[in-house]
Amino acid sequence: MDYSVFTMRTLYTLFALISLILVTLVVTSAQPNPTLDVACAPDASNTNCAANMTPTFSGGGLNSHKDYAVVATQLLGNGFIDVLSSVDKQGNYSEGSSDGAIAPDTWTFTLWELDHSGNLNKQLTPPQTLIFD
Repeated sequence: MDYSVFTMRTLYTLFALISLILVTLVVTSAQPNPTLDVACAPDASNTNCAANMTPTFSGGGLNSHKDYAVVATQLLGNGFIDVLSSVDKQGNYSEGSSDGAIAPDTWTFTLWELDHSGNLNKQLTPPQTLIFD
C-alpha cells in the first residue's frame, strides 16, 4: 500500500491532537477534596456520641502514596494522633480508631497529611466537633 504524503500528515496531526487532548485531560483532572467522617455509636438519648466507645474514621479523596492521620483533641486539652492504615488505591479509607474508646468530653477531629518523617504537615479538613457523653 502506498499512502500519500497528505494522508500521512493528516494521520500524524490527528494522532498529535488526540495525544494533546489526553495529556490535557490528565493534567487538568483535579484531585477530589479530602473528606473525613467520624461515626460513633449514639448515646442513650440519640443526641450525642456514646462515651467509652471507639469511633470509626472514613472518607476519601486521598493520595494512596502519602500518609495521613486523624488528630483528635479534647476540650480539656488531651488528645491523640491516629495514623490511617487503610487508604486504598482509590484514596478511600474506613477504620476504627486505633486509640480505642473515647472518654466523655467534647472532641474535635481533623484530617492531616503527614510529611516523610511522620509529622503533621498540612491540615486537609476543617475541624469536626462531636460530644461524647
